Amino acid sequence: MEHSYHLSVISFTKIGAALSRQLLKKMNYPITLYTKCKLLHEEMHSTYIEDQKIIYVEDELCAWTANQFAKRNVILFIGACGIAVRAIAPSVRDKFADSPVLVMDEKGNYVIPILSGHVGGANAVAKDVSACCGATLVLTTATDVQEKFAVDLFAKENHLQIKNREKIAAVSAKVLRDEPIQMFIEENVCVNLDTDDVIVTKDREALDIDVWVGVEAPYGDYLHLKPKQYIVGMGCKKGKDFASLKAFFDETLNGLSITADEVRMLASIDVKKEEAGLIELASYYQIPFETFSKEQLQNIDGAFSASTFVENTVGVDNVCERAAMATCEGGKLVLSKQTHEGMTIAIARMRSDSERNVSAG
Repeated sequence: MEHSYHLSVISFTKIGAALSRQLLKKMNYPITLYTKCKLLHEEMHSTYIEDQKIIYVEDELCAWTANQFAKRNVILFIGACGIAVRAIAPSVRDKFADSPVLVMDEKGNYVIPILSGHVGGANAVAKDVSACCGATLVLTTATDVQEKFAVDLFAKENHLQIKNREKIAAVSAKVLRDEPIQMFIEENVCVNLDTDDVIVTKDREALDIDVWVGVEAPYGDYLHLKPKQYIVGMGCKKGKDFASLKAFFDETLNGLSITADEVRMLASIDVKKEEAGLIELASYYQIPFETFSKEQLQNIDGAFSASTFVENTVGVDNVCERAAMATCEGGKLVLSKQTHEGMTIAIARMRSDSERNVSAG
């Protein structure tokens, strides 16, 4: 399962536009191509550009960039770094909310992530772009350059919510000083950890813990990483717009005092795999988007809200509840099916450590 990204590629010359078309053909990402090349616009005319899936940007570049930031799309500038820096400057706010930004020269020789490398995923996308077009990947984040443990990337890859972000800097500084990180991991919390930079301790009373991985953490001077426990299942009519889906998603989570940071995955049926609004929603919150076949959903055990209409339409009697439970590892629904203007939503919560222990006992 991979995180969802929507890539907005903007070029400034005919050569850059040609390179962006290559990326569109080769990369397995939702991609929208843009250009600010007036010569291309004048020579080929807008109808030709539309046929080639390239949108000419009439707005000022900073305004276009601000719109991409508002949607939290990944932005790839094919051109000079200076153009990108000036374009993003008015929109940059916070590493946990900023859009990931990359720059690539128009010949495709180098690709450089310049903003939101770890949390936003710019480094990961840059690696894919590099592999796709044979460009040299240029990473400047210290932990990557020194091939060291990056705790924010570790959190993202292991579906962990960062509860106290201000502690990240201290952990990273310690790693870069070649000092081992002491990490406590609660029982039954599964993470992938393959590095010599981290020592896992089983002593929860230890005074030198740097990172605590678990649902509940006692007060201490450490970085707390909490497993994301919620799975959101959604369904919708074909073509439902992102704004409506986001409003429904936000209102539903707010009603349960759940934040998007606590959501592990957005799930639906496979016929919605290419549903633009759901893809954009997952991209906006940087939540993995996974879909399941009707057979997989039908085989989920439980009592679900059945709909003859839904069954006749997609082949299974319920999408949102079954999708929410599809990877919930014995969890339970905390919100049954809710409907609103052609959209459905349900939320499941994975079992906590204490619930697993009670079950085992």
